[in-house]
Amino acid sequence: MKHTFQKVLALVLVFAVLISFASITASAFSYTDVPTVYLYGYGSILNADKTDTSSKQIYPVTIPNSFASDVLDKVKGPLSKGIFLHNWEDFHRVVIDTVCGLYEDAALDQNGELHNNSGNRYANYTYPLNDRKGENGYELNTYNYSFDWRLDPFEVAAGLKEFIEQVCKATGYDRVNLMGRCLGCNIILAYVQAYGFDRVDQICFYAPGFQGFECIGALFSGEINLDPDAIPDFLDHSARAQYGGEDNPTYDLLVTALEFLNAAKTLNVAKPVFDNYLIPEFRNYILPETLRRTFGTFPSFWSFVGDEYYAKAKQTVFGGCEETYGGIIEKADHYHNDVMANTKELILTGLEKGVETYIVCKYGSRMGPVLKNADVQGDSTVTTANSSFGATTAPLYGTLSDSFISGIQSENGAKYLSPDHQIDATSCLLPDHTWFIKNLYHHELPESVHEMIAVLFDYDGYTSVCDLEEYPQFLIYDRNQKTISPLGGDSSTVKAPNYSFFKKLIELFKLIFSLLKK
Repeated sequence: MKHTFQKVLALVLVFAVLISFASITASAFSYTDVPTVYLYGYGSILNADKTDTSSKQIYPVTIPNSFASDVLDKVKGPLSKGIFLHNWEDFHRVVIDTVCGLYEDAALDQNGELHNNSGNRYANYTYPLNDRKGENGYELNTYNYSFDWRLDPFEVAAGLKEFIEQVCKATGYDRVNLMGRCLGCNIILAYVQAYGFDRVDQICFYAPGFQGFECIGALFSGEINLDPDAIPDFLDHSARAQYGGEDNPTYDLLVTALEFLNAAKTLNVAKPVFDNYLIPEFRNYILPETLRRTFGTFPSFWSFVGDEYYAKAKQTVFGGCEETYGGIIEKADHYHNDVMANTKELILTGLEKGVETYIVCKYGSRMGPVLKNADVQGDSTVTTANSSFGATTAPLYGTLSDSFISGIQSENGAKYLSPDHQIDATSCLLPDHTWFIKNLYHHELPESVHEMIAVLFDYDGYTSVCDLEEYPQFLIYDRNQKTISPLGGDSSTVKAPNYSFFKKLIELFKLIFSLLKK
């Protein structure tokens, strides 16, 4: 139990300073004759030597059992010095070096480029480009384009161009379908911005962050705000599957303890301390150096910083050393100014050229508890309004107002209103070609969604949300069955958790005693 608790404690420490990312490596497929090129998101395994899988794994990091106790030993003296002498320099140094010690091996250089042989062993690997027949007679013509997810999206897009040429040559087709997931969507946008649409037949953007990821933008700019209600709720739902909380009694203990503290209003009492002291200290002294030595060197992550945060993020991370990190800044500006600022125009240009474009996004999951508005609809990583390019959404635990619904009833008969009254797609860029799946986390891409996207690609014509009975605009995910189905009219909105002080106290003691018995 001691080792398990140390691992969980270490996890919480790392999560509090940076953000952890789920590994996204699943493969997609297509029933369409036209070959499909699939681009995954960030987070696949990185080795110190990409040519040697037995070399040290540098991402995801492996946290040793002694990590928590080692950190506590290092921090006791500097913490006491800060509290009693108001000198926090040693404390800052311990935190920075501890976090960077976990992630520094994966960092790129000051130009946002590789300085060693680290990477994903499958990056730029050419998969066998031969047609394969499934049992049903359809060609399973899908090719995964693997890439190093840390690099500049335009550098990756250049490799994608060559890969598409290989696919076309091997299959005899002159165009391909492109399916992007998360970061893969950014690579597709960089590709069409640089090379156009001549080789593209259809595009599906799955869980995109068209105008940035709120969590990355907030972290890089230091715009962090702790929401006491959101912390236990996020850990109990959105984070549980991602951070090893399934059937984990120690994780349950952590969540229940936080729920108890929230019910006792302890987290609310602590909030001013976080807001007025700890967050400014983190933003001004810990965050900049930590990011310059880790994730801030990834041009790919800068492609997730939206316009709302971009200028402040560059100042926060690179202020005073812009010349030193000019290479990274140049790559970040290239994507921000040429792609993110023109995403709408890029998509519409593709449509004008006959490229059928679909967007599949998610909702119903709690966003990170460090965001200024943690109760917006999202998939735990990107907001639904962003991934759908403009949907109107209700709060996580609420519905759209009666007056709003009346307005869209008059406008279009509430054609794009979800049965649970939480989403209206009228304001989306592509309301007739944007699908929403409830209760599906950002990192998840089950086979049932693969099948849906295959059907969209294979449909005779430009598929709309009204064309397929089994895939209407609003769907719901069953995590037990791993299936998606139409969102029914009786789908009620989940109520916000209500933490009872005495109930949580009893639960907490039960969990403690059950763990002590083991």
